[in-house]
Amino acid sequence: VHGGDNRKFSMSQLVVSIDLGTSKSAVASNQVLASTDTPIDVIVFPGHREQSGRKMDTAILLRKHSFEPIAFGTTANRRYRDCVDPENFLYFEYFKMHLANLRSTEEALVIQDVKGIDCDLIDVLSAALKYLSDAVISTYGQWARRGPGLQLRLAKSSIFWVLTVPVVWSPAAQVVMLR
Repeated sequence: VHGGDNRKFSMSQLVVSIDLGTSKSAVASNQVLASTDTPIDVIVFPGHREQSGRKMDTAILLRKHSFEPIAFGTTANRRYRDCVDPENFLYFEYFKMHLANLRSTEEALVIQDVKGIDCDLIDVLSAALKYLSDAVISTYGQWARRGPGLQLRLAKSSIFWVLTVPVVWSPAAQVVMLR
């Protein structure tokens, strides 16, 4: 765990890994079990069942003035395409790729949405991570209400979060992702 705290891991109920990919993203989770004899239950979130695979498009739809995340993946694409007032939204695809060639943490991290509106890349990455982490909490809450399978009362603080960072990236790009 890069920069992590092993004590935090041992006190967690759930480990969640977020992989924001260049074109596809995924979220996977695993319960932290008290007994090593208990079978491990791994659940992969397939983009809110929007696609047949286990990965979803790396795309996000945000409210223009509040930067509130509205949708992620194919759902973001569809909602932006179908909206009647696109001037009130920001839509980004493949936004993580802007970090790939970053040479310094001092470089400007400005990207444009599909309409050419300049935005801070850190804000877009943060909104994507917020959307996905909120989706994890919501999804586990729905599963816990359905039956005895997952009886977890989750708060973001009871989750050990893992964010994948490409090892081939520059140190500057890795630092930005860890922010």
